[in-house]
This record gives sequence, C-alpha cells and structure tokens, in this order.
Amino acid sequence: MATQTHDYKRHGTTTFFAALNLADGKVIGTCQQRHRHQEWLRFLRLTDQGTPPPPAPRGSTWSNDSSATSPSTASGAASSKSLDELHQAIAAYLAAHNHSPKPFIWTAKASEILAKVQRARSSQNNT
Repeated sequence: MATQTHDYKRHGTTTFFAALNLADGKVIGTCQQRHRHQEWLRFLRLTDQGTPPPPAPRGSTWSNDSSATSPSTASGAASSKSLDELHQAIAAYLAAHNHSPKPFIWTAKASEILAKVQRARSSQNNT
C-alpha cells in the first residue's frame, strides 16, 4: 500500500545503490530512477555479475533502506538536467575510484569494539 499521495514526485533525487568489494576495494554502484524492490533486485543481479563467487558463505550488511525489506515502495520518477548531472558525477567518481582501488583492511581490535559496545549499553541503562 502506498504511503504517498497520488501526485508525489521525487524531484531532484535519485536512488543510489553501492557495494564495496572488501577483497579488492572496488565499488559497484548504480543510480536508479525509482526506489522499489525491483531496483534492489536489479542491483543485486549487477553485484552478482561483477564479483566472483565467494569461497565460503559471505556475510552482508544492508542499510535500513525500505527497498531491501519491502515488497514494494511507491515513488515517482524524476528526470531533470541536474539529476542527469548527479548520475554522471556518481559514475565518474566510481570510475576514478575503481581505477586504483585499495582493499579494505580492518584495523580495529575486537576488544576495542566490544569495550565501546559495553560503554554504549551502560550509558543507555543510566538514562
């Protein structure tokens, strides 16, 4: 069920999906005119084409993006010169980044992360 009115338009906005390949640092990204589960599935197919099969079960991190959790998201399509420029700028950034990507290297220690989580929990309990 749509939550927007019949005349809702996403003027000057775009939907941008991106995935970081931790092994080589490359980013797969795409701009979509709409923001529905169909676009999300199209992006997932794009990532499957652009990455080799994982050697073991892989973990995934998703945002709280409604297209990742909802069977449909009602939104209008916007087409404007500024939106086209935005898409071109995003594509240029991705091309430049992927020209010389760097693998992601985790530098935080598990003990430091767990200590921060514990501090956050204790501060929430104190409020």
